[in-house]
Amino acid sequence: MSEVVIDGLKIQYVDVGEGSPVLLLHGWLANKESMAPIYNQLSRDFRCIALDFPGMGGSEEQKTPWCCDDYADFVEAFMQKLDIKNPIGIGHSNGGRVLLKMASRKEGLFSKLLLIDAAGIRPKHSAKWYVKVYTAKAAKAVLGLPLINKTGLLEKLQNRVGSADYRNSSEILKKTMSRLIEEDLTEQISAIHVPTLLVWGEKDTATPLSDAYVMEKKISNAGVAVIPGAGHFSYLEGAAQFAAIMDVYFKEDKK
Repeated sequence: MSEVVIDGLKIQYVDVGEGSPVLLLHGWLANKESMAPIYNQLSRDFRCIALDFPGMGGSEEQKTPWCCDDYADFVEAFMQKLDIKNPIGIGHSNGGRVLLKMASRKEGLFSKLLLIDAAGIRPKHSAKWYVKVYTAKAAKAVLGLPLINKTGLLEKLQNRVGSADYRNSSEILKKTMSRLIEEDLTEQISAIHVPTLLVWGEKDTATPLSDAYVMEKKISNAGVAVIPGAGHFSYLEGAAQFAAIMDVYFKEDKK
């Protein structure tokens, strides 16, 4: 585990493997360890970098509420600090939202994208409902997944995401999530032209499968892969299927 200072904040990250760079961004109130099943597989062929967003995992919290552009600026600064150039971007949920924002703002920033149950389409529910209900349910869901438990991540996530319940989250993160949810990226993502694979859980209720098809329609070079029976954490719930999808999608990128 390593640490770097970005915009005055101490940020923890992992940097494993060698080869073309892969940047992994976790979901809301999760941490870099929640992406371990992905970077453990890919680090055999790629340099994989996964960070803890501010206020999550082992990273210091930002001083004011952020919007999606703030997250995009932060990740770009992180990439520059670690000399990460033209990486593959992999993001789950809110991490996918940040990648969508970044790729829509600057062409050529990523070589390709893999977005897992990504956020970014304004939800049908109100922001207030989404913040109070989704954050708690999502965090509890990931903590209870058998794969997390079997790989020893359960205890780490419990320690670092123990305050995942909304009422225990900081005011800054509550306000931050409200701002994120209020922004709809539907039209912005039309500016994305890099190869983009949208991996989705068939039964995702947090970011429904219909969002994936909206994104596929808007992004010029996109496709959808559905994991049957999986929910919002499709890469964990359908681990075998997801691993096979990555093998095929990244086959030509291995060096």
